[in-house]
Amino acid sequence: MSFAGPIELIWCGQSNALGTNVGAYPPPYSNTTDRSDILAVKNTTIGATSVVQPWGNLRPNQPAGNNWTGPDMPCSIDLTDDFGKVGVHIIMRAKGSTALAVEWLPTDAAVAPGEDWRTLRDLVAATRAAQPTETANARPWVVWIQGEQDANDVTEAGNYETNLRESCKQWVRYFGPGTRIIIVYLHDDCTRPFRATVRAAEEAIVAEWEGRAFGLDPTPLCTVAGDGIHYDDQGLAVGKALGALIAGENP
Repeated sequence: MSFAGPIELIWCGQSNALGTNVGAYPPPYSNTTDRSDILAVKNTTIGATSVVQPWGNLRPNQPAGNNWTGPDMPCSIDLTDDFGKVGVHIIMRAKGSTALAVEWLPTDAAVAPGEDWRTLRDLVAATRAAQPTETANARPWVVWIQGEQDANDVTEAGNYETNLRESCKQWVRYFGPGTRIIIVYLHDDCTRPFRATVRAAEEAIVAEWEGRAFGLDPTPLCTVAGDGIHYDDQGLAVGKALGALIAGENP
């Protein structure tokens, strides 16, 4: 039996979770997208620009800033248009240049580190409380697109597996026992010095959480920019692959 929805995409990570600036996607995914049948709340930070988009139509990730488009758009649009899911909605906290070992550390302490984890945790709780009709009975899917920052530091990379394991536990604890997780692996062409350590940690957690966590390799889907970090196509193919994975794993 298929699971028709609703599907709750809890979207989190650093800059590849956000995409890139202006119009890189073709219709129906472009930066002019405005979908009333896909709802979203987004708290995003790109450089010095932070924008909180209140609950409403699916739009680019920073319309008040740069009209950035990200892989959440093709993922959610394909789930709706191609796979017939109803009630897809997005709760997003994403911020560039953030580390799992620092900003995303899964701790409930009231002070840093862990501030982005707590922002996401509280955003999910507040959205569910404010939108009970739209979010009721949804299946949560955490989409984690991160790792480049930790792969730049030998200690953070070495702790990545432990921190990601604890993150998975906290996601399930706070978002529900049926929560499923997708970890988008570091790209093979990422040039961070400890990429291999982080990538091995990601793969180890997916294997450990088999049936509850799934890995997606972006390497065959896109190239990375000259900076050795960011997806060249702003993650369009990655987003579409995420939509297909979620649709196929909703028994």
